[in-house]
Amino acid sequence: MRRKTKIWLTVLLIVLVCVACVAYTQRDNISAFIDSFRYSQEEVINKLEENKESIQKFVDETPEVTVRDLTEQEAQALNDGELTEEDAVKILTGQSEKSNSDASENGSDQNTGVVSGKDTANGTDKDSNQIVSEAIAKLYVQKSAYLSKLDAIEATVRQQYIDLPKEERKGAKQRFLSAYLPQVAAWESQCDSVVYGILDEITVALKNAGQDTDIVKKLEEAYLNEKKLKKTYFINRYMD
Repeated sequence: MRRKTKIWLTVLLIVLVCVACVAYTQRDNISAFIDSFRYSQEEVINKLEENKESIQKFVDETPEVTVRDLTEQEAQALNDGELTEEDAVKILTGQSEKSNSDASENGSDQNTGVVSGKDTANGTDKDSNQIVSEAIAKLYVQKSAYLSKLDAIEATVRQQYIDLPKEERKGAKQRFLSAYLPQVAAWESQCDSVVYGILDEITVALKNAGQDTDIVKKLEEAYLNEKKLKKTYFINRYMD
């Protein structure tokens, strides 16, 4: 084989490897982009709700765990600083009788009582079930905070686009993407780090108690699926 041919084959191989690496590392983004053509905005919203209900059903069927996701009112209160992360965890695990006045007025006080475990108020050790319940609650809180940031930046970008004169809108979407995507990517990286740290915490607690770790895989799948669906949602909005 001639030297020139070998060089071109080497270059081609390097390019293919690079493309494969990008495709692997960006597989969720690529999948979200494809789904944006497959599903309408309404269908994506429905799938987000189905994903939320599916993980909550799985958690509810795990008798050792007492935890639920945030209501819309609680998520808003957390985002507005009216509810601390610590208080939110107590509410979601049934350690607090009330969430906030808005949630109570709307009939969304779904607490089921004090979580099984030792009395943490007196400084005694928590049992594994309480550790797992509180860790899942922290997972819900972090997810809510991340999604709130995405909603806020999407609303900001969309308003900036709408405020532009029509003659200046050409190419504006691409400029906005270039300006804001690095921030969004950084948020996603930070959120992933926190989420996987919490999942590790849950895994350790379950293993120490001699329990199976199926719930960890389910939580990870739900988190990744929700991220992908949210990206699909924003891609659909971008293409409007």
